[in-house]
Order: sequence, then C-alpha cells, then structure tokens
Amino acid sequence: MRIFLDDSGLHDSFYPLTTLRSFKELRTGVFSFQDRWYKIAAKQQITIEWVNNKENADLIIPANKVPVTSLDINALFESKFSAQNDLITVSHLTDLIKTNASFIASDLNLIDKTYFLHHHQYAQHIGDHPLIIHEKAIIEHCFINTNDGPVIIDANAHIMSGAMLRGPIYIGEHSVVKMGAQLYGGSNIGHHCVVGGEIKNTIFNSYSNKAHHGYIGDSYIGSWCNLGAGTTGSNVKNTAGSIRIWDNAQQQFIKGPMKMGVYMGDHVKTAINTQFSSGTVVSSFVNLYSQFSKLAPKFVPMFLWGIDENKFYTLDNLLDEINRWMMMKGHHLTDLDKETITSIYKLHIQ
Repeated sequence: MRIFLDDSGLHDSFYPLTTLRSFKELRTGVFSFQDRWYKIAAKQQITIEWVNNKENADLIIPANKVPVTSLDINALFESKFSAQNDLITVSHLTDLIKTNASFIASDLNLIDKTYFLHHHQYAQHIGDHPLIIHEKAIIEHCFINTNDGPVIIDANAHIMSGAMLRGPIYIGEHSVVKMGAQLYGGSNIGHHCVVGGEIKNTIFNSYSNKAHHGYIGDSYIGSWCNLGAGTTGSNVKNTAGSIRIWDNAQQQFIKGPMKMGVYMGDHVKTAINTQFSSGTVVSSFVNLYSQFSKLAPKFVPMFLWGIDENKFYTLDNLLDEINRWMMMKGHHLTDLDKETITSIYKLHIQ
C-alpha cells in the first residue's frame, strides 16, 4: 500500500518544532506521526510504502489526521479516506500536548513487549494500569504509580534512586531520570535525554537535558536543548484566563487554551534560573540569558544571543557551539547538518 502523508501547509503552523524536521516526524505519545501509521499497519500485517509525491500514491492522507490504534487500515483504504472516525485531527502546537498523554496510553498496544518486564525488584509500584520495563533498563529504588495510566521504560534507560513517576509516562532509550525527579502524567522523554526536577505533560525530543530543579509543564522541548538549573515555565496565568501564543502562520499572537507552557525548537540553551511565561515560543538556535534576570520574551526569534540586547549568533560561533554540545553525547555536526543550518541562517540573518 503506497501512502503519501501530505503535510503541506503545516510547516508554519507547527513552528518552531518544524525548523529541522517535517511535521510527520514530530512525536506525540511514543511514536512520530509517520511511525504510528507504520506500527498500526504492521500489527494488521499490512506493508506500507511511503511515497514522496501524490501521483504515485494509492492513498493520500493529510499528515495531521492521526490514526488511533484501533484503526482498520484496509477499511480506510477501501473508502479512499472517506471514513475518518478513527482519526484525530492535530491542527496546532497545543494539540500536540493535548493528545500526548492519551497517545502514550494507546501506543502501549503498538510496542513489541518481547523484552519488557512487568515488574522490577527495585521499583515500588502501585496502580492497575500496566508497568513495562525493558530488561536492559537500569532501575534503582524508585516509586512508580500507574493509577492514571501506564509507565513505559525503554531499553538502557536509567531511573535513579528516589525518582517518582506517575503515569501515563514514556521514558526513551538511554535516557536518565535523576535522583528525586518528579514526573507526572504525560511526561514523555525521548531517547538520550537527562531529566530532573518537576515535569508534567511535556514532550522532550532526543538528546535534550533538563537535569536540575525547576518546573516545566504542558510544553514541547526540541532536540539538543539544555535547560540550565532553575529554568522554570509557567503554564497557567494568574487570572486563569486564556493564554496568547505566537502563531507563525499568521505572524501574530492568537488566543490559546487556559493551560499552556513553552514550545521550544532545537539547539536552545537556557541560563540558570531562566523564566518563561505561559505560552512562550522559543525558536531554534537560541542562547537565552540575562544579566538582569529578565523574563524571556513571549516569542524568541531564531539565532538570538541573550535577551538584554538585540544580538545574534555569528554563524561560525553557532556551528562551533552546536558541535561541542553534540560531542558531549558522542555525536558531531555532519556536512549536511552544517549546510542545512547555514542555509537557514542566511535566510534569517542579513
């Protein structure tokens, strides 16, 4: 079955998360949008072939129509996408977080549990929802509550002593949950991350760190980000009113829900005690610091260097800094990475 996931028109609506990736590569729950289609098809013994243009496709699907795990792909194919009852529409940044916890719970049905355990001698577990821990995960004495949803701990993840996890939660491969961390429902940690402090209903993409104290809730953090100690984001206004958020497609702030944290692109660094107001959007390639403890702006443009003055990275300094951070986790900037970042830089910085 040849499928074209049509993400035309979605790039700006999901800025800044789509700066270095397509919409279909975004993750909510355990899997990216594209991978979830693949997992559901594989469970129904259907082979999907992704095609890059509509002309070669047997079925064209808007990428923001997300399948639930019970979707009958053959029935959808036969109806030529006219039957959409088992598809969830994701139209805005805030929908990624709104659907996150429920997708973690339902994606449990798509995981190959061959190498997963249902208990661990060092995990104090209560709750009726499943707990699954990969046999290669490292578990120290911790507390896991599955009253509200499952907890999934993937291969080579490390849960340190005293960590408290309350599902639904996903901890990705090779990620570390530090001592005493407090992870509430919807905490969704991608692979090779380090997290500590207090987290709620927040997606961390791969290779990002929030290793110390501070609160992040109802947020989406890109890849290769590092949040300094004490970095904290508000997710509710003191007035309990609706929150404004930057919409890149409309190039203006729009009215959002009552609960919303920070949406952060890739390669963002925050200094110690950085503070975000509710609904902050931080573009990629930013170094956030202030000598005067200023609150971060509600919208932070790409390549910003500090928030006290209107300064921006030089390209050489940016590439050197990114490479140093990547080397700390055993990676380095490829020539293709450099070309991509350079191209984006030249579009935005004259």
